[in-house]
Amino acid sequence: MQNTMKPLPKLDDEKHSEEEIRALIQCTPAVLSTKDEDDCLPIQKAAYDYDNYTDSWDTRAIPFIPLLAEEGAKLNVGGKGMRGGLLCENKSGNNVLHHLTWVGGQDSNEESTDLRCLDAMKRLQEMGFLRKEDIKKYGLLRLSLSCAKKHRFNYLADFDSKTLRELIRRRKRSLMLHDSVQIFQMVLTASLRLFPKELGLVFLKDGKGRSSFNIANMKYGKKRAWEIIEQCLDNPECIRTIEKNPETKMLQLMHAAAGDSLDMVYYLLRRDPIV
Repeated sequence: MQNTMKPLPKLDDEKHSEEEIRALIQCTPAVLSTKDEDDCLPIQKAAYDYDNYTDSWDTRAIPFIPLLAEEGAKLNVGGKGMRGGLLCENKSGNNVLHHLTWVGGQDSNEESTDLRCLDAMKRLQEMGFLRKEDIKKYGLLRLSLSCAKKHRFNYLADFDSKTLRELIRRRKRSLMLHDSVQIFQMVLTASLRLFPKELGLVFLKDGKGRSSFNIANMKYGKKRAWEIIEQCLDNPECIRTIEKNPETKMLQLMHAAAGDSLDMVYYLLRRDPIV
């Protein structure tokens, strides 16, 4: 028999409260499993809603994603292990985590979308619905590789710094060597924050013996590459330290010398003369 259950109303955090939506779900729990005309579950629709009339993303339903996942998990929406429908894929093979990371486009300057998605991701993590292994499994760091998603990128990098290191070291498509100077700067700033004793991995070599520093010099020119690196080093987020790396026993200065960067050596000596 065909399911005639009406879907949830179009969610809007300016019109609806979580208490109202939770009460509606508890009165008619089958609504969470009811797909719309696009074959989307409510949790999928909340994550991916493009408004063709305004040519922009409609993100007013995103704050309800943690609630939909929580209630959906109780009802086994999507089946076993689907976290209430959070991991259910659409026709394009993408799940809610993909869309929550990607929403906003590549050129959007609207920080509100980034922060709204970030808040939903943090809540999902607290509830156990977003896990560290998801970041690598679903390629979330690459999906957040945009200045319009810098808050999500930094959050995911902090959450799984091991995957950040792996993606920076990749021989092909290194995370740091994107086509955009702004992306290079964003990734390096995060890497300096997380790996200060290794100078943000900028001298970490790939399988061909090349570092991000070497390739950046070739790609942007030595002068421009160093300007970007120095801006990142001067960022207040960058931890300033002259302590040895506990694993390599190397000072920052030694990483710079090993990377054949006299500019970096001079910068570190000027910044920390005690070295």
